[in-house]
Amino acid sequence: MTVPRVLVGRHRVHARVVGRSRAGETALLTAVADGLAEALESAPAVDGYWILRELAVSTRVGATWTSVRMSRALAVDVAGAVAEMQRAGIDSRHALWFPDRAAFLACFLHDLAEGRAGGRWEYAGLPGLAHPGSALDELATAEPDVLPAALTTLTLGTLEALARLTVDEEIALARLAPAGGAGGRAAVLATLGTLLSAGRQVGPLVLSVAAAREHRLPLASVVLDAVACSGLAALVRQAGPAAAAALRRGDWAELSGYGEDFLAVVSWPAADREHLAEVLATDGARPSSGSPRETTETPFGGAFLLAPLLDDLADWPRGEQADCVRLVVLTAALGRGDATLHDPLLRSLYGLAPHLDPRCVVDGLDRPVPALASRPATSGDQPERGIEDLAKALLASLGRHLPGMAAASPAYLRANVLDLGARVTSGDDEPGTEHVVELGHPPLAVLLSLAGLTSGTVRIRGHEEVRWRLTTAP
Repeated sequence: MTVPRVLVGRHRVHARVVGRSRAGETALLTAVADGLAEALESAPAVDGYWILRELAVSTRVGATWTSVRMSRALAVDVAGAVAEMQRAGIDSRHALWFPDRAAFLACFLHDLAEGRAGGRWEYAGLPGLAHPGSALDELATAEPDVLPAALTTLTLGTLEALARLTVDEEIALARLAPAGGAGGRAAVLATLGTLLSAGRQVGPLVLSVAAAREHRLPLASVVLDAVACSGLAALVRQAGPAAAAALRRGDWAELSGYGEDFLAVVSWPAADREHLAEVLATDGARPSSGSPRETTETPFGGAFLLAPLLDDLADWPRGEQADCVRLVVLTAALGRGDATLHDPLLRSLYGLAPHLDPRCVVDGLDRPVPALASRPATSGDQPERGIEDLAKALLASLGRHLPGMAAASPAYLRANVLDLGARVTSGDDEPGTEHVVELGHPPLAVLLSLAGLTSGTVRIRGHEEVRWRLTTAP
């Protein structure tokens, strides 16, 4: 299905006629109903994918004009009104922007999985609002060329939530994968092992999308093998090590007693089958090292998105003063009050002692921010910036990193991007330790994923010996 560049959901026409012309009335109705969409296709293009809730356009046409001429005149005025709304920028009540149609569908699927899609004006007309369990299947039928790109931008946590919601993952995936589209078995097996080691779901949807994304393969090339592997994973989980051993031997008679999931791998080469059996057999049997790891939660997960951007904002010196300044700037940027200053996880980002009050350190400074040169460097002396100025600059930096959010207001970013919790599984206190940060899902989580801000490793300047590995919560 090819999605048109301009799609009008509903239009209403109010006409004030000077004089009388039956032919003009007919031509106007024809121009709006039949010719306007085609005329709009020739209007100047803009970058990205805009969704406008409502557009009020006033225009003048001659009663003796042809419908084609009327359509062209209407299109010019409509295009001008659209451009004016685009210049006004993103406003969640009236105008939204996405890099492309796939990003919009990804946002819809994320909100659907989180239970937030109902009643949203921008999703009117999309399938699945009445029956969320069939949304993936319907989208796969309607937009098979766009949906794979949308799925591969979703976080693992969102994929798992979407999988739990979907009535039949295999049917939806079959519509996206032409028959005979196998070819990514090694990628699927590698991703299966990674997901099992992390304790994540290995259903066909999650495994297919994760394998395609991790190994940069078309979704269609991994679906058939992912469906087979997920079925065998469920079988082994239910039947235990004996089923994995039978799979390794190719003992189909024994496996037939557990159901029909094994049939998909009967034709596999022995080496691939044995690799699958090894991955499934070792799941859950890996010995743990060291003492149990502590898990802590914080409502200020947005700080983990801002901290690396804050480090890039200035040439921060090492030492307690700069550490305190950065935590105070994070507090101002998050806009959640002084509770942020006392959050143990955020204090541990900068290694602050429990008794230290960073506000007092900052208030006692002789200058707003000591020895900081704003980036990028410019010639001559640079004015020092106070806490609020740095907080505004930090939020502006976040907006620039997100597709279409360069002009977003601080309040919009706080509500739609930074309002998320995080769960941190701590490593030991030795140098080189790694903490795993599972971020929650704010309303615009899909944009964070597109920008690559919810994955990777963060090291705080001055405390590089500690690694914070970002991922997303199930």
